[in-house]
Amino acid sequence: MPEQEQNSEKLVMRFDPRTIEHLGIKMYSRVPSALAELIANSYDAKAKEVIITLEDGENKKISVKDDGEGMLFKEINDKFLIIGRNRREEEGVYSSDGKRKVTGKKGLGKLALFGIGDTINIETIKNGEKVTFELDWNKLKSSSKDYRPESIRGSASEKERGTKITLTNLKRESDLNAKDLAISLSKLFNFFDKNFKVFVKKGETISYNETFAAPQNMTIGIIGAGYYEGLDRRLSNKGFVTVDGVSCQILGRVCMNITIIDLSKVSNPYIGQECIIYSRDSKQPNSIQNCANICQTIPYDLLVKLNETVKREVVE
Repeated sequence: MPEQEQNSEKLVMRFDPRTIEHLGIKMYSRVPSALAELIANSYDAKAKEVIITLEDGENKKISVKDDGEGMLFKEINDKFLIIGRNRREEEGVYSSDGKRKVTGKKGLGKLALFGIGDTINIETIKNGEKVTFELDWNKLKSSSKDYRPESIRGSASEKERGTKITLTNLKRESDLNAKDLAISLSKLFNFFDKNFKVFVKKGETISYNETFAAPQNMTIGIIGAGYYEGLDRRLSNKGFVTVDGVSCQILGRVCMNITIIDLSKVSNPYIGQECIIYSRDSKQPNSIQNCANICQTIPYDLLVKLNETVKREVVE
C-alpha cells in the first residue's frame, strides 16, 4: 500500500443553524406539542409537580416550572446544550432512583420551544447553585460558530431545586386557552398520577388593556392616586412606590385616580397604610430621579404635574 501523507489538520463537522429550524421550528409549531417536550423533561428530572402559566396581553408569555432535580452549570454544558445527546445510552433507561423509565432519548426536545417562541429563558437550581441563561433564536441563527448564550451563576438555598423555563416573543397571536391546553396535554401522556401532576393556569390580568398578568399568586394593593393626581402614566409596569420601607412595583397601567401595586413582600399590609410615591432617597427605586429616568424626562417635569388637589405639607 502506498504510504499515506500525514498532516496536522483535523476533520471538523460543522453545525448549521438551519438544522435547528428544520428539527425544531418546523416540527413543533403547536403549543401542546412543544410544551409536551418540557413536561417529559420534568418527568425525567424526577419532578413531582409541574406548573404551566399562560400570560396574554401585549407581551405573551408561557412559563413551565417544575420541582425536579435541576441542573448544575457543568450539566447544562455537558448535557442540556448538546443537541442529539442520547440520554438512554449514557445513563440508562431509568431515572437515577430507578423509579421512572425516562422518556427523552433524542436530545432534540429543547429545539421544540423555538417552534412557538424566539426567546427561551432558563433558571435552574441544584445543590445550592443557581444558573440563569437565555437562548435567543435570532442570535443563534446568525451565529457562524458555536453559540454561546449569556449566563449568570449564583447561589440558592440547599432546599431549593428545580427548573423554570419561560418562553417569550411568542409567534402565536391569538389568546392562550388554559382549558384547551390541559385537554391536549392529557392526551399526550399516560403517566399523570399522584406522584406526577401537571397544572395549567392562566395569569390573572391587572388594569386596563391587560398589560400585566400575574406569574404567580400575589398580594396586590390599590393606592388612591393616578395620573389625575400627577402619577406619570409612563411608570406603568415599570415604576415603584414604597410601603413600610419595601419597594413595591406598579402593576399594569396607571389609572386616572388609582394605581395597583405589588404588596407581596410587605408584612401585614393594611388599609390606610402610608405609601411613598416619589422618594427623596436617591437610593430608592422610586426616587424622583429614578422615576424621571424611567419616563425619560427630568424630575421637575414630574413634580410640576402634581395636581393642585394633592395636599401639600411643609416638612422641616
